[in-house]
Amino acid sequence: MIAFNVGGDGVGVLRSLAAQLSLPALDLAELERQGDVTIYRFRTIHLAQTDPRAFPHHASRADQLVLPEEATLDGVRRAAGAIVAHIGTRTWRDPDPSDDTPAPAGLMGDYRPIADDYEPIAAPLLDLALASFALLRYAAADSAALDGADQARSLGLDILRDFTRLDPLLHAERDDPVTTALLVYALCEVSDLAGHHELGALLESALMRLRESVTTKGTVHRLSRGPEAPQINAHEQALVTGAMARATSRGLPGSPSLAIVQAAIEKTWDMTPEPERVALLPWIGWAEADLASGQVGPAERSTPLDRLWPLLEASRIHSGPETAPDLVGGLALAAAEPGSPPRATAQCLRPAAWMASHLADWSGIDEAAHEAALEAHRALVRFIMQLTVREGSEWRFRSPQRCLGGIRAAPWDVDQPLAAQAMGLLTLAETIRTLEEPPGPPDAPDSPDRPGGP
Repeated sequence: MIAFNVGGDGVGVLRSLAAQLSLPALDLAELERQGDVTIYRFRTIHLAQTDPRAFPHHASRADQLVLPEEATLDGVRRAAGAIVAHIGTRTWRDPDPSDDTPAPAGLMGDYRPIADDYEPIAAPLLDLALASFALLRYAAADSAALDGADQARSLGLDILRDFTRLDPLLHAERDDPVTTALLVYALCEVSDLAGHHELGALLESALMRLRESVTTKGTVHRLSRGPEAPQINAHEQALVTGAMARATSRGLPGSPSLAIVQAAIEKTWDMTPEPERVALLPWIGWAEADLASGQVGPAERSTPLDRLWPLLEASRIHSGPETAPDLVGGLALAAAEPGSPPRATAQCLRPAAWMASHLADWSGIDEAAHEAALEAHRALVRFIMQLTVREGSEWRFRSPQRCLGGIRAAPWDVDQPLAAQAMGLLTLAETIRTLEEPPGPPDAPDSPDRPGGP
């Protein structure tokens, strides 16, 4: 690496290099006209040492470093609005509008920038329901400054309407309890269901399927997919449980009873070994919060959730001489290989969504501890923003407009899964709520408006 500085004179740097290599010096404008030469410009500060003891940092795939001071409320709003716009570029276009056959619903699937295609072409219904929930949750945030809120609301509602007119061949996929649970989450964000008759009927049928999918002991199972359907795993159990808790806490007609919800929560904890319980987030966290909001009287109870926050804090990547600056703030949820530094990926979005909403409910926590937790969360938000494709870095991709605003699977993995876009938008929506809401007194009573979520 060059060990001298020519005062920001890029032309001077290239001429010096050319002289050292005994190459003839050419004017940059003339050089750029050659067909086999491409010239890029980027901020060289991101190649500098960030610590006196550290090596000069080179971000993966020539990315630009998101600085900590960029993780402000306005920065979060802009990042969330960019994700909404990115999801909007995936809107499905019926290849043959004249065909009477119902078109697949909603959006295209995971985007692969290297191949510049979507896989699958039509996103699975599970991902569509999750995207609809994220879009409507973001649009429902009480903020006049949200970028793309109208687009998010319109697209979220359009996806839900598509669920009411699916091809009969897709009904079994729609009726799976996990997809159904995400539909319930999304429909809970529609404030005027009375004005959307078809969506009201969709919610009624979804709640009926949820009641049928859970036993009195809280076990969730698949009935509609046949005897060979895969068993419900712990994460899916948590998701379905969370949807039941959300509907019950809202007092929706046809919701499961409070006793069933509590049994399902206990079953979810019991079926999951303690080291694996982080994988239950955000759903189990939101289920516990919604259960608490639905209790009559001060029903204090200690839950395994109390032990998850310290585990997540222990997984946080901090700045240091051996830490890549673009990973700082992320959660290293997978064990690193021996001799390798910890690495964070988009997998940390699921616990991050719960952590953001949990910070809104700080009763019993002193103000200094709450502010420290918020500062740590801002570092996590900085990492999430690092995962996005931002203006100025989109030139690295074959189709820049398809990538712009989207969340990558990891700093070194340019794939953009649809589920990651939805979870990232959910996390930023909850963060906006938390940062906008002024903290109340530590002993403020719980209310339905502060269950660690809505």
